[in-house]
Amino acid sequence: MTDIREYLVYARENEEEYSHLMSALTIHTTGWFRERPHFDRLKEIALSFAERSKRDAAPLVFRLLSAGCSSGEEAYTMALVLEGVRELFPQFDYAIEGWDIDPLSVERATRAVYDAAALSQVTDEFRRWIRVGRGPTQGLFTLSPEIRRRCQFKTQSLDGPPPALAMDQKFHVIFCRNVLIYFDADKVEVIIRQLMSLLHAQATLCLGHSEGIDAGKFGLQHGGSSTYHSLGAKVPAMAPEVLREAPAQSEKIVERRVLVIDNSMTAKMALLRAFESKSCKATFVASLQEASQALRQNKFELVLVDLDLSTPDQHRWLEEHRRKRTFQSMVVMGGSSPIEAASALGALEHGAQDFIDKRHILSDPHALAKRLLTLLTKVSDPTIKVGVRQSEIGPLVLRVPQIILVGASTGGTEALIRLLRDMPRPCPPVLVVQHIATSFAKSFADRLAQVSGLPLGPVVTGSEVESNRLYMAWDDYHIGVKPRAQSIQLVTSNGPPQHSVRPAVDFLFQSALQIADQSRVMAVLMTGMGKDGARGLLQLKQAGAMTLTQDEASSVVYGMPAEAVALGGSCFSGSPEQMRLQINQALALDRLKTA
Repeated sequence: MTDIREYLVYARENEEEYSHLMSALTIHTTGWFRERPHFDRLKEIALSFAERSKRDAAPLVFRLLSAGCSSGEEAYTMALVLEGVRELFPQFDYAIEGWDIDPLSVERATRAVYDAAALSQVTDEFRRWIRVGRGPTQGLFTLSPEIRRRCQFKTQSLDGPPPALAMDQKFHVIFCRNVLIYFDADKVEVIIRQLMSLLHAQATLCLGHSEGIDAGKFGLQHGGSSTYHSLGAKVPAMAPEVLREAPAQSEKIVERRVLVIDNSMTAKMALLRAFESKSCKATFVASLQEASQALRQNKFELVLVDLDLSTPDQHRWLEEHRRKRTFQSMVVMGGSSPIEAASALGALEHGAQDFIDKRHILSDPHALAKRLLTLLTKVSDPTIKVGVRQSEIGPLVLRVPQIILVGASTGGTEALIRLLRDMPRPCPPVLVVQHIATSFAKSFADRLAQVSGLPLGPVVTGSEVESNRLYMAWDDYHIGVKPRAQSIQLVTSNGPPQHSVRPAVDFLFQSALQIADQSRVMAVLMTGMGKDGARGLLQLKQAGAMTLTQDEASSVVYGMPAEAVALGGSCFSGSPEQMRLQINQALALDRLKTA
C-alpha cells in the first residue's frame, strides 16, 4: 500500500482489519465503580423499581444500557450493584446491554476475563459475585454465571440511527458517561435525542460528571450527579450528598475565563465540557506565542499549560507573566517521564502553583476542573472559617525539637522550598508529606533534599530516622513514626487513604502522638486544599507539641491550615519565612545551652 486512502479502502473491505482500526482509534479509559455516586444512585433507582413492582403478577424486567461500554467494566459494575437488589427482592430481575463502536472491546466484554489487579477497585461487599482464577487462570478473574447471563454486548455506534425498540424492550436506565465530550454541541444534541428514543416512559439517563446538558430542552429533570429523569419518572429521594450538588436557584453564577495551552483534541473536549459545567469560558491555544496574543486581547483568571509544549524560554515566559500578574493562577500539566518531571519542578519554581497528571483529564475532568477553580477562590471549602482572630492562635513556646513534621498540598512545592532552604546543622530528622502526583514525587524529593542540604533518608519500615536527614513518601503509601527504646523509627503503610489521599498528613501527625516528650515535636501545616492534617495538628497541640500553620496571605489555597486554625490547633501562623525563623530560633536553643 502506498498511501492512507488505499489502506482505508482495504480496511472497509476487510472485517478483521476494520475491527483493529476501530480499536486503535477509540478511547478505552474505563474501570470498576468509576464515578461511584452514579452506582449509588443506580441502587436507589433499582430499589424503588423493585418495591413498586413486587406485587405485580408479571413484573417488568429492569433494563439498562451501557452506551460506549468499552471492555465491559461499567456494565458488569451495574450488574454487581443489581445483584444486591435481587437478593432483597427475589422477583426482581434485570438485563443489561453494552454497546460500543469497537468490535475488539465488545469481544473482550463478552469474554468477561479481567486482570486480578483491578480487584482493588471492587469492595468486599461485591466480591461474592467474583470468580478468581486458579492454576492456568491465576491472576485473572471473571463474574458469576448469573451476571454474565444477564449482560449482552454488541457493536453499535452512537453516531448513527438507533435500533427501533418495542416499549417492553426500552431501557429504564442508560449510562452514557464520558462519551459526549468527544463530540461537538450539534452532535451531542443528536445523540441525546436518539438516547431519549430508547428510554422507557419512566427512566433515567446518566452522563459523565463533566457532561452537563440543558435538561428542560430534552424534557428531562436534573437529579444531581449528572443524572436526568424523564418528567413522568417516579424518582426516589436523593441522598443528602446529592442534594448538596444542586446549586440554589438564587445563586449568582460568575463566569470565569480559563486559557488552556495544549494541542490535544481529546484533552480539549474533556476540559471544555468540564469548565462549561463550572460556568467557565475556556479558550484553547496550541503554543506560548498564541497564548501571549490571547493574553493581550483578553483577561484570564487561570492559565493551564501543557509541558509537552515546553520550549527553551518556557520558564522565562512563566516567570515574566507571574511578575506582571497577567493572570491570577497558573497550573502545569504533563505525564510521568523524567524529562517532564524536571520540567514540572522548574515550572513550579518559576511561578506555576500546581501540577496535574494529564491522565486525570480523561479519568475525572469534573473533579479536575473543581480542583483548578479552587485556586481562584483561595479557599477550598466555604465552611472553613478564614480571617480568624489572632487570639485563636497560640501560644508558641519554643523548645529544641527532636523531630520536625511538615504537611502540604496545593502550592506546597514552592512553599516547602522557602521553608526548608539551607537548613542549619545540626538538624533533627525532617519528615514531609506533600500531596503530589506520584509520577514526579521522587524528583521533587530529590530537589527538596538538594535545596535543604538534607540528604534523603531511606523510606523503610523499622529504619531509625536520623538527624540531618529528610524523609518523604514518593509513592502511594503513608509514612509515619513510632518510638522504639531511645530512638524514633520510620513506619510505612498501605492502609486506606485518609481524606481521599495517600500519603496523608494526618497519618504522619497522628503517628507522632506516640512520642513520649511531645514538647519536642514540631509540626508545620502548609498551603493546601481540604482538611488533611488539621485534626492531627490539633491533637499534637493538645499533647504539648509546637504547631505552626501557614497564613492566608502566603497560601496558594488556604484550606488545610485554615481548618487547623479554626479548630484551635495552631500555636503560630505566618509565611514560610516567618515559620522558618521560628524553626531557626528553636534549633538555636540547643547551641545556646552548649555555649
